[in-house]
Amino acid sequence: MFAKIRRLVNHNEFVKDGQFDSETFRVTVDTELKDWEPEEGSETQIYGFGNVSKGNGDEDSSKQEDVIVNRLLRHIGQGTDKA
Repeated sequence: MFAKIRRLVNHNEFVKDGQFDSETFRVTVDTELKDWEPEEGSETQIYGFGNVSKGNGDEDSSKQEDVIVNRLLRHIGQGTDKA
Protein backbone atom coordinates (compact mmCIF):
# COMPACT_ATOMS: atom_id res chain seq x y z
CA MET A 1 0.00 0.00 0.00
CA PHE A 2 2.94 2.34 0.73
CA ALA A 3 4.00 2.33 -2.95
CA LYS A 4 0.48 3.25 -4.12
CA ILE A 5 0.13 6.11 -1.66
CA ARG A 6 3.63 7.29 -2.41
CA ARG A 7 2.76 7.70 -6.09
CA LEU A 8 -0.50 9.52 -5.34
CA VAL A 9 0.52 11.76 -2.44
CA ASN A 10 3.88 13.51 -2.70
CA HIS A 11 5.21 14.15 0.80
CA ASN A 12 7.36 17.03 -0.50
CA GLU A 13 4.19 19.03 -1.07
CA PHE A 14 3.67 19.05 2.71
CA VAL A 15 7.03 20.60 3.58
CA LYS A 16 6.87 24.35 4.22
CA ASP A 17 9.82 26.35 5.47
CA GLY A 18 11.70 23.13 6.13
CA GLN A 19 8.95 21.72 8.37
CA PHE A 20 6.84 18.69 7.49
CA ASP A 21 3.12 19.25 8.11
CA SER A 22 2.30 15.77 9.35
CA GLU A 23 -1.32 16.54 10.25
CA THR A 24 -2.25 17.77 6.75
CA PHE A 25 -0.35 14.83 5.25
CA ARG A 26 -2.24 12.38 7.49
CA VAL A 27 -5.60 13.88 6.54
CA THR A 28 -4.71 13.73 2.83
CA VAL A 29 -3.62 10.08 3.07
CA ASP A 30 -6.75 9.17 5.07
CA THR A 31 -8.93 10.87 2.45
CA GLU A 32 -7.16 9.00 -0.35
CA LEU A 33 -7.61 5.67 1.42
CA LYS A 34 -11.32 6.32 1.96
CA ASP A 35 -11.65 6.74 -1.81
CA TRP A 36 -10.36 3.19 -2.21
CA GLU A 37 -12.98 1.67 0.07
CA PRO A 38 -16.18 0.49 -1.60
CA GLU A 39 -19.33 2.27 -0.56
CA GLU A 40 -21.60 0.25 1.66
CA GLY A 41 -24.12 -1.66 -0.39
CA SER A 42 -22.20 -1.17 -3.63
CA GLU A 43 -20.86 -4.05 -5.62
CA THR A 44 -17.08 -4.15 -5.98
CA GLN A 45 -15.88 -4.83 -9.50
CA ILE A 46 -12.39 -5.89 -10.40
CA TYR A 47 -11.28 -4.77 -13.82
CA GLY A 48 -8.52 -6.57 -15.64
CA PHE A 49 -7.97 -9.16 -18.24
CA GLY A 50 -7.72 -12.88 -18.31
CA ASN A 51 -6.57 -15.57 -20.62
CA VAL A 52 -9.45 -17.39 -22.20
CA SER A 53 -8.05 -20.37 -24.02
CA LYS A 54 -9.97 -22.18 -26.73
CA GLY A 55 -8.53 -25.46 -25.52
CA ASN A 56 -9.58 -27.32 -22.42
CA GLY A 57 -6.11 -27.86 -21.01
CA ASP A 58 -5.35 -30.62 -23.48
CA GLU A 59 -1.85 -31.44 -24.66
CA ASP A 60 -2.17 -29.47 -27.93
CA SER A 61 -3.08 -26.21 -26.19
CA SER A 62 -0.27 -26.77 -23.70
CA LYS A 63 2.20 -27.19 -26.56
CA GLN A 64 0.88 -24.03 -28.23
CA GLU A 65 1.36 -22.12 -25.00
CA ASP A 66 4.92 -23.47 -24.70
CA VAL A 67 5.67 -22.30 -28.24
CA ILE A 68 4.36 -18.81 -27.45
CA VAL A 69 6.28 -18.59 -24.17
CA ASN A 70 9.51 -19.78 -25.79
CA ARG A 71 9.09 -17.27 -28.63
CA LEU A 72 8.62 -14.45 -26.13
CA LEU A 73 11.60 -15.60 -24.07
CA ARG A 74 13.80 -15.79 -27.18
CA HIS A 75 12.67 -12.29 -28.07
CA ILE A 76 14.14 -10.97 -24.81
CA GLY A 77 17.23 -13.21 -25.05
CA GLN A 78 16.26 -15.77 -22.42
CA GLY A 79 14.57 -18.52 -24.36
CA THR A 80 15.71 -21.88 -25.58
CA ASP A 81 16.30 -22.72 -29.21
CA LYS A 82 13.46 -25.24 -29.11
CA ALA A 83 10.17 -24.16 -30.63
